[in-house]
Amino acid sequence: MRTLLSVDDAMRDFRDKLRSLGQLDNTLVLYTSDHGLLWADHGWLRKSVPYRPSLEVPFYLSWPGGGLGAARTDDRLTAHVDIAPTLLDAAGITPDTPHDGHSLLGTGDRDHVLAEWWWNRQDKQPIHSWATYIGKAELYTEYYDLHLDRQGRLPGGVNGGEVLFREYYDLRTDPYQLTNKLHGASAEQERRLGVPELARRLTAARTT
Repeated sequence: MRTLLSVDDAMRDFRDKLRSLGQLDNTLVLYTSDHGLLWADHGWLRKSVPYRPSLEVPFYLSWPGGGLGAARTDDRLTAHVDIAPTLLDAAGITPDTPHDGHSLLGTGDRDHVLAEWWWNRQDKQPIHSWATYIGKAELYTEYYDLHLDRQGRLPGGVNGGEVLFREYYDLRTDPYQLTNKLHGASAEQERRLGVPELARRLTAARTT
């Protein structure tokens, strides 16, 4: 917490300088962070696991001159790939090539976010490679027998590797991901949960 004081000081100085130049209201300020450690949440200390405390990061925008001066919460699904399109949009620049993300200054939204992690052989305590489909109200994860080779490539491609384990969480009723609804579930129960469709969507997201 003491080291964060220097960050607070830097942000104060930054805002004071913009204010002295008369540019504070007309500057788009974006705050975000790296993903944090879990500190024993779900029994993990690290952050390379598909649980919300590891996947989600703080994200704040301020730009009074652009209509972002009043406090409000936006519940759209976003990812770091949306940062560059947002800044380009604010500057009135149309990129020469398409982006994976979209500007958050408009009304565009997405119905899911894809997150992936691959075992890279450097971890003393290996975590199986995984991919997760994060929807508005659900999170579906597959763990794979898959790792990066010494050249950082995926043997067998993105969709290679046997599925070892799966998790499904209803984020509306279980926001802390405490009950994996696939544990002991029958094929019929999985169908009612929509898991086959989520598995299809996850595979499609990983290959596009």
